[in-house]
Amino acid sequence: NIVYFSQWLNLIILAVCLYVGWQIRGVLLLTLAAVVFVVVLNRAVTLLQKRIPDRRVAVLALVVSLFLVAGTFGAIIVPSFFNQIQELIALTPAIINRIQTWIIEFGRVVPQFSTENFQGFNAILNQLQSMDLERLFGRFFMWFSNTLTVTLNLLLVTVVTMMMLLNPTPYRQLFIRVFPSSRRRW
Repeated sequence: NIVYFSQWLNLIILAVCLYVGWQIRGVLLLTLAAVVFVVVLNRAVTLLQKRIPDRRVAVLALVVSLFLVAGTFGAIIVPSFFNQIQELIALTPAIINRIQTWIIEFGRVVPQFSTENFQGFNAILNQLQSMDLERLFGRFFMWFSNTLTVTLNLLLVTVVTMMMLLNPTPYRQLFIRVFPSSRRRW
């Protein structure tokens, strides 16, 4: 009876742990990403420690070099991205005129298609002016919320990575303690 009860208790505890894990899966995945970064960056810090004896200075040098590399890529990619957006904005009237021409031609080919209510660019502007402010604020809130979420997720990954890089020993010991000694095979 006790064995049967303990098996059911183990099953219930497993179900509760799976439910809790599923509820916090976002944080767990971000922590896993931080651990992957730490494993990769720890190798670089170890190599830097051969030249720089202090681990904190080696981590700082690595982080500064990573920011320089990311800043260089950003300086190369971002201006071309903005140039393409400006070109798209400049081409927008031509694109609208081309679409209007296609619709008129479609109306000539398919007689059932009515182009009487289509008044070109002015109709589009009137629709934009009569937009629902509630929907506009909802989209702004969604954009703001998503931006804040991405920023906080990046901050979480960065902070956890830096904490583990600066002093990895307590985190290794915690990871080893999480698994029972009967399950460890190293």
